[in-house]
Amino acid sequence: MEILVHHDSRHGDEPVDAENVRLAARSEGIGAADDAAVRDTRDHPVPGFTGTDRPTGQPSFSHRVRDGRHYLSRGTPTSDGEWITTVVLEPTEAGPWDPAQAFFSSHWPLGDPDQSDVALWDGLGEHPGAMNPDRLRFFLLAEPWAEPALPAVLTMLDDAVARRRRLALRYSDLRRSARVVAALCQLLTEDEAWGLEFSLPSVEPDRRTSTVFGIHTELTPEWDSSHSDDLDAHVLDLETRTHSSVVVTEAARRHAQWFTSAPDEDLPAALDAVRLSRTWARRVDSATAARAVEALTEDAETTTVQQASAACRVLAGLARVGGDELDGHADALAALVLRAHDPGPGLVVPVVDALIAVHGAEAAGAARTLARALLELTAVEAAAITTWEAAVAEGEVEAAPEIEWPDDAESEQIGGLIAETAARCSDSVLVDYLRLVGPLHPAPPLFEQVIDRAADRWLHHPDQMPPGPWAGRTAALRLLAPQLLQRFDDDDLDALHELRGGVWTGLASEVDDTGLGEQARERLAAWLGLPTHLAAGDEERRDNLQRVAEVLPERAWVLFLGTGDDMNPEELIVWVRCRRRIEHSLAEEIVHRLGNTEAEDHGRGRPMISALAELAQIDVEHDELRSWIDNDHRVRKLWQRAHDEHDAVPNPALVTLADHHREVVHLDHGEIVDAIHGLDDAVTATRIAEPDLDRISDLLRDRLDEELRHAQLPALAAALRLMELPDDHWWALAKDALDEVWDDRALEAVRTELATKAMHLVPEQRRQLALYQQDQADGRLGRGLRRTGVSLAELARAVFRRR
Repeated sequence: MEILVHHDSRHGDEPVDAENVRLAARSEGIGAADDAAVRDTRDHPVPGFTGTDRPTGQPSFSHRVRDGRHYLSRGTPTSDGEWITTVVLEPTEAGPWDPAQAFFSSHWPLGDPDQSDVALWDGLGEHPGAMNPDRLRFFLLAEPWAEPALPAVLTMLDDAVARRRRLALRYSDLRRSARVVAALCQLLTEDEAWGLEFSLPSVEPDRRTSTVFGIHTELTPEWDSSHSDDLDAHVLDLETRTHSSVVVTEAARRHAQWFTSAPDEDLPAALDAVRLSRTWARRVDSATAARAVEALTEDAETTTVQQASAACRVLAGLARVGGDELDGHADALAALVLRAHDPGPGLVVPVVDALIAVHGAEAAGAARTLARALLELTAVEAAAITTWEAAVAEGEVEAAPEIEWPDDAESEQIGGLIAETAARCSDSVLVDYLRLVGPLHPAPPLFEQVIDRAADRWLHHPDQMPPGPWAGRTAALRLLAPQLLQRFDDDDLDALHELRGGVWTGLASEVDDTGLGEQARERLAAWLGLPTHLAAGDEERRDNLQRVAEVLPERAWVLFLGTGDDMNPEELIVWVRCRRRIEHSLAEEIVHRLGNTEAEDHGRGRPMISALAELAQIDVEHDELRSWIDNDHRVRKLWQRAHDEHDAVPNPALVTLADHHREVVHLDHGEIVDAIHGLDDAVTATRIAEPDLDRISDLLRDRLDEELRHAQLPALAAALRLMELPDDHWWALAKDALDEVWDDRALEAVRTELATKAMHLVPEQRRQLALYQQDQADGRLGRGLRRTGVSLAELARAVFRRR
C-alpha cells in the first residue's frame, strides 16, 4: 500500500505549511494530490503544545475519503512533534479489516522514517481476535450503562452515517474510543463502514467536518455533552457514561435488541440481519425495513399484519430498483405476506402495490405468491374488495397485472378460489371484484349464477360497470347482448336514454363476441353506433343511414332522424329510400311538421315533401301524408304552368293554387315570393301569401332591397306593380323599398341607372315611377308625418289619386 509521512514541527530546512507541517517521506506512487488531500483533511495536529507540554501516550487516528481514495492516518507524539503516518487503503486490499479496525493493526510503520523515500507498506497484517464480533460486543457492553444506552447510540450513529448530524466521542484514551468506533462499525453495512469518516481527536471540534470526531478531555476540556447544540452534533461521553438527548428510532431499538440478545454463535446472523435492515432502509423507511427483516428471521408460522405490510413495502421498494437484493429475498418476503394472520382491508393496497412492482421486475414466483395472498384476503374480508376498488379508482394503485399459472393444479385451485369468492360477493361489488381479479387468472371457472348476476347487473346498472376486462366478461356479454337488443327494439326509454348518452358505445367493438346471429349482430351494431352517428357530419350521417336504416326497427327513426326542426330532409330521404316505406309514426311526424308552418324555416318542408314525391313506389301507411305527396305533385306542375304564363292576368294556374291547394302552397314561401316578384298577376299572387303574410312580406322586402340597390329592373317593375294594387299593405311595402334607394344620397348612381333602365317598363309602370319621383319632393314632409303618427300610405295614396 502507498504510504506518506508528515511531521508537524519544523525540521531543518524542509518546506512546511502554515501549521508547520512538512512531508517527511512518501512511497513512489504518492503524488501532490495525495499530499494535499492529507493536509486539507488533517484534523489532529496539536500546534498549541510544544515539548514537554504536549500530551503523551495519546496517538491520533483518522479516516478520510477524497476522490474515491481512502486515507487512513495515525499520529505518534514524540518529544520533537507528532509524526503522522498515512496509508492509502483500498477496500479490495483490506481483507477482513474495515477502516475503524485498522487502528489495531500491529504493522503500522509509525514514527520517523529516517529517509524521505520509503517502500510500499505490506499491509495491515493478521486480523486480531480482539476485532471478532463477539469480542467487540463484549467490550462494548461490558459496563452496565452501555446496553440501555445502545438504542440511543445507534440512533446517533444513523444520523451521522446519513450526515444529518455528526457524532462526537468524548474520551481520554484513544485506544478505548477507537475500539468503540470499531464495535459500532460492525453494525453498519460494508459500504457505510468504508464511507464513515472519523477523526480522533479533533482539536477544533466546532469547525471540523468529520462524520465522527473525538473530543479529548485534555486537549479540549471545554467541550462536553452539554455543548451538543453548539457542536451541531450528538455527543457520547465515554468518561461520564452519558450521551446527549435523542429520540430513539424504532429501527435502532430493534437493531440493538438483535445485537444484544443473540447468543455468541448466532451473533454473525444477528449482525447480518442488522446490515440487511440497513440496506433495505435505502428503499423504504428504516422502521419498515427492520420489521420485515425481523419477520424473516423469526421464521414463524404466521406473521402479523404489520409485518406483512412491511414485507410488501420492502418488496415494492426493492422491485422498483431490481438487482440481487430482490432476487435473493423476493420469494421469502412474499411468503411472509401469504402467512399473515387475520389480515384486514388495510393490507390490500400494500399487497397490490407490491404485486405490481414485483410483476414488473419479472419475479414471477413472488408475484404468484402475492396474487394468492391477495385473493385469499378478499375471500375472507369483504371490505377488502371495496378498499381495493377505491384505491384503483383514486389512482392510489394501478390495476392488477396479468399473472400466469404454469402449474395446472395451482391454476385450478386459484380459479376455484375466485369462483367461491365471487359467489359470496354482494351485487354491488360483484363485477368490481371480477374486474379486479380478472388479470390474476385467464379464465376462472365461474359458477353459472355468478355470470347471471354479473350480466343482470350490467344490463340494469351499466353506468356502474367498471371499464376494461373482468373475469367472466365474455360469458356475461353473451347473456347481456340479446336482452339489451330486445330493450332497444322495444323502445325501452331507459335503455334508449343510456344508448344516446353513450353508456353502451363501448360494446360496439365487441358485437362479434356476443354470440348473436348475423342479423341480430347487425341490428345491435346499428343501435350501438347511434352516439357516433349523431356526432358525425352531414355526409357521414347520410352514409351511415344507408348502412343501418334497413336493419333497424321502424321506430328507430326517432333517434336516428330526430323530430321537429331536428329532422334533416336529406337524411329522411335516405332513410325512406333504404326502407322503401314510410311507417305510420314517421308519417305522423312528417305531417305534423308540414302543417306546423310557424315552426318552419321559410318553407323547409317543401324540399322534404317534394323529395318524398320523387321516390317511386314508396309505401306510405298514412292517408294524410299520401294526400300531401299527391297534392305536391300537382302543385309543382301548377307552379310551372304559372311561370310559363307569367304575363297572364288573371293567371289560371295561380288561381287554381290559391283556391284548391293552399295547405301545400303554404310550404312554398320561395315560390310565392317568386310569383309576387315575377308574375304579372300580382293580385292572385299576393292572395296566396295571405295565410303567412308577415313572413312572405319579410322575404319579399329583403329581396327587393337587395336587387334595387344593384339597379335590377325586375325588382323595380315588381315594386311598381305592387303600388298599383288596392291593398295598402303591399303598396306601403313597395314604396318603402323604393324610398330606401331614393332617400339615400349615396345611391345617386343607382337611381340614375334605374331611371335609364325604366325605358323598358310597360307604360303603366313608367307612369307609376314618374308619379313616385314627383312625390319625392314631399319626402321630408312624409317622414315628418310618420313621426307624428299620420298614415303616410293614406296620405300618399290620396295625393297620387288626386293627380
